[in-house]
Amino acid sequence: MYIKIDHHSGVPLGIQIASALRLIIAQGRVLPGEQLPSARDLSKQLQVNFHTVRKAYGALQSEGLLELKRGLGTFVAKRRRRLKTAVLRQLIRSRLLALMEDMAGLDIDATELEKLIVTELERAMPKMRKSR
Repeated sequence: MYIKIDHHSGVPLGIQIASALRLIIAQGRVLPGEQLPSARDLSKQLQVNFHTVRKAYGALQSEGLLELKRGLGTFVAKRRRRLKTAVLRQLIRSRLLALMEDMAGLDIDATELEKLIVTELERAMPKMRKSR
């Protein structure tokens, strides 16, 4: 499982970790019942404080996305809930903000970027529907 965080983005690391995990779970990149790395292992991998990962895991547990089994570890909940619209919007917003940061300085205006995004979404949507 690969999680990318940005230590310099200004977004708290725990929020970045929780958002990345929500997306990974929603995409099915980790399956219901699958064990996640321990908070200690993930904190070492991401080079963040152990408590930051524990807090992110706790947030996802309270949302019903993760199950903590004492002595065994942290697992993706077997009965995944569909992401709430507000959570989905926040995920999309964070991805769009990252895209906008990546596009900064490329001399592309908002209208042109919007057209490109819509075009790529239309191309990707049939593929996404087929994979379900």
